[in-house]
Amino acid sequence: MGCPVCGLVNPTGSSTCDCGYNFSAKTGGGRPPFRKRHAGLLLVVSIITACIFLGCLWALYGLLVAAGIMACFALYWLLMVFINRPGDRRS
Repeated sequence: MGCPVCGLVNPTGSSTCDCGYNFSAKTGGGRPPFRKRHAGLLLVVSIITACIFLGCLWALYGLLVAAGIMACFALYWLLMVFINRPGDRRS
């Protein structure tokens, strides 16, 4: 039989629920807090949020590394093109 207060399914013939509801007197009991009622959902949402956050951090890190590599290539190209090397003679 299901408890009308907390929704817990109890064995047939039980007089009270774990939340304190009395089936014969139809009194008492308290609804468990949101965290307890939806612990599994909160865990799944927390894990998904953490994965999204870490994915965004990795993406940002990848963009920064790629930008750094491109900047190094550009700087190297500029140094090779615009700076005279000792053996070069331009007329």
